[in-house]
Amino acid sequence: MEGSLWKPRLVIDKGAGGLPYFRHAIKRAAANILIVHNHPSGTLTPSAEDLEVTDRLVEVGKIIGIEVVDHLIIGDYEYLSFKEKGYIV
Repeated sequence: MEGSLWKPRLVIDKGAGGLPYFRHAIKRAAANILIVHNHPSGTLTPSAEDLEVTDRLVEVGKIIGIEVVDHLIIGDYEYLSFKEKGYIV
């Protein structure tokens, strides 16, 4: 949907925290996860929602013992690493 105004809606239920996003990792006894999503527009700039969701998932990961090693945004033949940019410490 290149060039469209379509924007996915991601909602983390405050009661559930980020646990639904860790379900498969927990079932497989994973030590860490990598979050990846794309921006169909091609821009790599993280939105305020991207930053908020990442912060919340990192915190949930710390609580349950599954590290979020990075969050990648994929754009037009490029990517942005939250780890490299310092958004994940």
